[in-house]
Amino acid sequence: MKERQLKKYEAARRAGQRLDHARKACHLFQKMECEVEMATTISTMVMALLCMERADEALEETNRAIKIYEGLNDKKGEGLAWINHCSGLTKMGRFEEAQKIAMRARDIFASQKLLIGEGQALDHLSSLHMTKGEFAKSATCAKRAKQIFNEASCFRQEAFMAWAEAEALFGLAQMQDDHKPGDDLPESFKKACDAAEEALKLARAVDDEILIMHSQQVVAKTRIMSFRHWEAEDPVQEALEIAQKNSQSMEEASLFLLKAGAEGGDLGR
Repeated sequence: MKERQLKKYEAARRAGQRLDHARKACHLFQKMECEVEMATTISTMVMALLCMERADEALEETNRAIKIYEGLNDKKGEGLAWINHCSGLTKMGRFEEAQKIAMRARDIFASQKLLIGEGQALDHLSSLHMTKGEFAKSATCAKRAKQIFNEASCFRQEAFMAWAEAEALFGLAQMQDDHKPGDDLPESFKKACDAAEEALKLARAVDDEILIMHSQQVVAKTRIMSFRHWEAEDPVQEALEIAQKNSQSMEEASLFLLKAGAEGGDLGR
């Protein structure tokens, strides 16, 4: 816990420095009536404020950026500002509002055929649905974002969304689960297993260790819940080694718990 607190403190300290610098830059751009540069700088301020858990101030700044972009008829900038607004609302636990804003951003990006922005908006929507326990909707958004990022040749983001889709499908399968050892594997678990394997494949393709770790976690979970716990041991072990190597203490703890499930054939069913 102390390690996490120190990291959080250091991140907040650096964010405070970024905020100070960005505010000075924003003030100068405002004096010179450089609206585009001013709006871009506000986005930097918003990211710093969110890192510092000052979401209410971040929302005020995103509103300012949105007005500037609307005045400039800059749809890309406006969409990104709405994404930032969504992040602020999410930080404050205002999920319904955040969802509406994410959909608004998605529609703006889609109307302009801005693939990366549309994918980012869908990423937010997937996460929000996941938070609300709406696993099917989360999986649908993640799958669409995965396809969009592939089309945009953003393969790391594609791999991330593949993992998000797998997690959502696992949540859906777990929610609907009533099968017993010896039963045929339900279709929901087949989908979750396939999605987990795809996520792992894509994570390896972009050589992202953290994504590999997360993907192996969901691979292991689907196998344990499918009563194939002996097939979960290797995925758990690889994920655990990555967590230890990268000082991911929370993930390491979760993986030790998952390792117990793999060895005992139980995942809190």
